Amino acid sequence: MDDRRLLLTSEEKDIKIEYFLKNKTFESGMITYENAVPELYSKEKLAFDHSLIILDGITRLRNKADYTDIVFNLMGEEFTLPDLQIVYEIVLGRKLYKKNFRDKIKDKLIKTGEEGRSIRGNRMSALYTYKRIWR
Repeated sequence: MDDRRLLLTSEEKDIKIEYFLKNKTFESGMITYENAVPELYSKEKLAFDHSLIILDGITRLRNKADYTDIVFNLMGEEFTLPDLQIVYEIVLGRKLYKKNFRDKIKDKLIKTGEEGRSIRGNRMSALYTYKRIWR
């Protein structure tokens, strides 16, 4: 996945917006994109600067995913590790090595003892829940 290309789609409303991000900068621990050029492929348009608001939200989510547990908020109560990895990869916009990913999140999970089917394949996988740690 190219992190300079952002594609937003809505099957229900037949909307497809594609951004080509021309200038990616990294400053003070934050990734920012300048010169985002939206190309709309639908009959409907987003009002005012809503497309920039969506882009800003996705950029913030992507930045926070590296140092917080925010991605767990996008998961159901129970999930498989392959499903969690897929969500992380979508948010971060890049593939993750399976072992490194599992090492990073292993202390944040509780195994339920149940099994469920992953969205990635037909094999059954162990189900987990997020271990909430209040500080």
